[in-house]
Amino acid sequence: YSHSYALLNNTFSITAEYETNATVFAANEAGNGWIASSFVGPGNRSVSMRNMALGSWQLFTEGFQSSQSSKNTMLFSYDSLSTSNFLNTLTSTNSRGNLEILTLVDSSGNLAADYSDVSDMLFIETFPSPIEITDKTTELRYMYSQRLAGRFIWTKSGASWVSLGFHLGNIGFKTEFN
Repeated sequence: YSHSYALLNNTFSITAEYETNATVFAANEAGNGWIASSFVGPGNRSVSMRNMALGSWQLFTEGFQSSQSSKNTMLFSYDSLSTSNFLNTLTSTNSRGNLEILTLVDSSGNLAADYSDVSDMLFIETFPSPIEITDKTTELRYMYSQRLAGRFIWTKSGASWVSLGFHLGNIGFKTEFN
């Protein structure tokens, strides 16, 4: 085998809450303004990479004065692979030296043409030397991870900290043959 493929839905749920030791400005419950808070989590709403490109950062956070007994869950959709414009293909070399291609596809499996077309993510990993599966191969393992997952974006504004956004980190996919 010279490649591995994985097709995943482009939307992930994120449930989290972080306590800070300083006052942080995060979005209010409606996601349309800022409040001073000491607990920050993702907003209880659906957001996407397009929201980042439009500058709607406050949609990604919600601030609280105390810990919440029921944590918010944000539905995060990769409808682009860029925070500034529509990007449907990303190519990189992973830590093992293999070529990785991540593409956003529509419901028919075709390359998505814009934000609204995206329904899934297609991961392709290319091996430098073909992998031979024999009768001694006992396991084929597909692993997906988001390195640096749950990343908050902070910035200093005067004497205050502002939580501009919460999103998933770097996407990773790995195939192992044992």
